[in-house]
Amino acid sequence: MNTYRHLLNTATLSVLALLSTQTAHATEGTMPGEQSIYGAIGPFGASIGYEHRFGEFGNGHWGSRVLINSGNFGGARRQGGHDDLSGNRYDQQLKMGGGMSTLLDYHPSLGSGWRLTGGLILSRIKTDLTGRPDAQGNYNIHGHTYSAAQVGALTGQLKYDPALLYVGGGWESRTAGAKGWRFVSDAGVFVTDRAQASLHGSNAAGNPALQADLDAEQGELRKRGLGLVVQLGAAYVF
Repeated sequence: MNTYRHLLNTATLSVLALLSTQTAHATEGTMPGEQSIYGAIGPFGASIGYEHRFGEFGNGHWGSRVLINSGNFGGARRQGGHDDLSGNRYDQQLKMGGGMSTLLDYHPSLGSGWRLTGGLILSRIKTDLTGRPDAQGNYNIHGHTYSAAQVGALTGQLKYDPALLYVGGGWESRTAGAKGWRFVSDAGVFVTDRAQASLHGSNAAGNPALQADLDAEQGELRKRGLGLVVQLGAAYVF
């Protein structure tokens, strides 16, 4: 009986010691805010996400974020010229599909809200093009002049690789590690591989020379995608 009680007491003390150790570790790990939830609005639509700070790695200077992006709302439409279309002007509608962002943050100073960020954004991006003839009612396609009547409706599309490399920075209204609500912001640039391009003239079917020029012109559109990201939102650190 005494042996049994001794073993029971020893086991109980061991469990209590283990629980005490785990509680101490949990408390130590959550004293500075190491986790946060995000909500933001930017060019990729509404974003929600989660951040984890690596308290034991790099003395708390590093963290990672995963964001789910809804995609932009209806597409941003703008008018302008495109340098690679031989001077032709196009109405352009940029559409960014839903996706996700995986980002690595570095906080140079734990006493400020500034951070540097790099990572990968996954989003299907395309730009719809609608041609606008010049003041004389003509298009210049692959070095040849065609009237708007010859071309008909000139339309095209650029589809970019969905893997976007991102680099930028950001600022938070509270210092790194402080718990509670905070304002968050990000600004940076993304780059992706060459676009897949298409260009069509509604009257090109009966004009082999025009079709050949359209095919050659669309090959000149295959440039890398480069864009600006500005995102504003709020986070709760716990």
